[in-house]
Amino acid sequence: MSERQRRQEEVNDLLKRWEKIREEISQLQQERDSETRSDERRRLQSKIEERQVELQKVETQLQLKEEELRKSTNKPDLIFEAGQRERKGAFTEALRVWQEIRQLYPNEPQSEQEIRRLTEKQQSAERLTELIRRLTQRLREIKPIYPQVVRKLKEPSDGSIENAALVAVVEQFLDDRLSAEDFIETWKELEVPSTVSHKYVSRSGGK
Repeated sequence: MSERQRRQEEVNDLLKRWEKIREEISQLQQERDSETRSDERRRLQSKIEERQVELQKVETQLQLKEEELRKSTNKPDLIFEAGQRERKGAFTEALRVWQEIRQLYPNEPQSEQEIRRLTEKQQSAERLTELIRRLTQRLREIKPIYPQVVRKLKEPSDGSIENAALVAVVEQFLDDRLSAEDFIETWKELEVPSTVSHKYVSRSGGK
């Protein structure tokens, strides 16, 4: 864990503690206001005051830790870290770093764009994982081409028509709109780029 991550965890822990004390104070105030016995009201008021003192201490600690975090955080380093995590396929971690950048540097225009892009990329990765899981469950039906299909699905997508067609055919098979035999045949056709558009459209256009 980096120094910055350690400091961020300290801030997060203090934020949780601060919120918890606020909730406790609110609950105590409700109990005090509904209490009719004077001695019990005094006891509850005393507890409220104790918790308010504690809340003030946590607020002071939080302000100090947030200032330390801001001073120890360099925006170019954070952007570099986000890029490294994305290149490794750790989209959730890359997204978390960009969210930190947005929090620390609210005027950074790149943050929102990167958060949207990474959110879409994360969703695509989750979709891919689910497709491969479902394909594995039907391995026996497509055993001759299963390794090639999974390998192709795992390749970085360039958004081309060929990749979109491949995913669409996989989903048709998994949704039982395409038999295993037709899926294998269509897959082989899709591996020849020049035939992608014509072959795929002719086979699936009416479905």
